[in-house]
Amino acid sequence: MKYGCFATPVGHPSSKEEHMEWRSSFSIAERDLAMSFDDTVMKVYILLKMVRKTCIQPVLKDAFSSYHCKVCMLWMRESTPKQLWCTENILCCLILCIIHLYEWAIAGLFKVRDFYNTYPAEDGDVQVRWNATGVKR
Repeated sequence: MKYGCFATPVGHPSSKEEHMEWRSSFSIAERDLAMSFDDTVMKVYILLKMVRKTCIQPVLKDAFSSYHCKVCMLWMRESTPKQLWCTENILCCLILCIIHLYEWAIAGLFKVRDFYNTYPAEDGDVQVRWNATGVKR
């Protein structure tokens, strides 16, 4: 990976060894990727954050963050045809993202601290955390 990753001292909140665990952070790569969004993708991302702030956050409070919006946008952009992401389809793309976020909510993935570094994969969600002894969880 061009930008590498950082190890940050953030453990899983339900772990007995939370204070000894670390997680991977790809913040620089994520920022670079977000800066590469074209106009359509950026507009959908902004609309998604507006929906979050005005419609979802009043109900779910802190359980749904802008981080979820970013991960959803990255996932949807990679998993749908590039041709879909054009100005004429902004509303369609926004609805697809909202549906995807709804599916994550149904699956119980909106525990904010449990969601960090969770990138959807074909076979489900992957979380990688290490404790001080190097054991993956």
